[in-house]
Amino acid sequence: MNHRLKIKPKLFRPQPMTEQEQADYLIYAELRDQNISTYTYCYSEYQGKFRFVGNSIGFGIPYALQFTNPQKIERSSSVGYAILPNADPNGLYSPSSAEGTFILLKNPNGDEVKPVYFEPRMTVTPFKLPANIVAD
Repeated sequence: MNHRLKIKPKLFRPQPMTEQEQADYLIYAELRDQNISTYTYCYSEYQGKFRFVGNSIGFGIPYALQFTNPQKIERSSSVGYAILPNADPNGLYSPSSAEGTFILLKNPNGDEVKPVYFEPRMTVTPFKLPANIVAD
């Protein structure tokens, strides 16, 4: 299996990291656990059942994952202490919550594994779900 990452991140990499380095690190962290074969499903509100999306590696990575504490304490001479939002190393403020998930899906026509972004809520399990709760 050939996974081409521009940067081979170190496990304990010092901050700051660029946004691309953060993405590469997350994908690398999932790829190092390649022996965990999983199954990805999307829940259909209309049918009240899960729909099989595909075979995957590892578990999903939430879009709202943050590398830093989302809040920090700042001291002010006039107010005292205040809790303020804390920017990620790239200078951007991550959302406190988001519906998106990155999942390493296997190509159904080969052995290739690629990160795929999903907006709906996804369910990733280490086993197939029972047929009575999965739509055909």
